[in-house]
Amino acid sequence: MILKLKNTLSSYKENSIATLVESIPFDSQHEINTGVEAYSVYENKGIKFNVVDYRDPETGKLYRFVTTLPMTINPGAIAMLYFKRWTIEKTFNNTKSNFKETSKLGLPIPAHLKIKCA
Repeated sequence: MILKLKNTLSSYKENSIATLVESIPFDSQHEINTGVEAYSVYENKGIKFNVVDYRDPETGKLYRFVTTLPMTINPGAIAMLYFKRWTIEKTFNNTKSNFKETSKLGLPIPAHLKIKCA
């Protein structure tokens, strides 16, 4: 049985086990792909997915992103989408944390003013 994932984007975990299937050609000279070191197809337990190896030009840190987005999307765009998603998640988590704190007067925030997050 082959499981097909639809349009996912995540970071690649260091302990993940997958087999390299093939490299995906991309325009390394295109500005959006600055920092992309590799774009490849991997497979694990019958599931194929793409991996973008991106090195941050400012910090030198290597990131690996896993996606099932179409191979026609520039790998640099995939890295940018992940960072945008991460920024949104961090902002959401910070906002959620701020609402769990007490008010500026040191009183608990009333329940009807709290944001409920599932």
